[in-house]
Amino acid sequence: MAVNLGLFPPTGVTLPFVSSGGSSIMSLMIGYGLVFAILIEKEEENKASETHEKT
Repeated sequence: MAVNLGLFPPTGVTLPFVSSGGSSIMSLMIGYGLVFAILIEKEEENKASETHEKT
């Protein structure tokens, strides 16, 4: 539906975890890994600052 409305290009967009291309899956895994690493780092910083404020 989005392609028909012109919101997305009709070709060249791979679906996460559905596309059969190996490079697509690798780039998605690297991207998700970076995002999760940043989220975990921020969560650890928040926990450390909370314990520091309590003492």
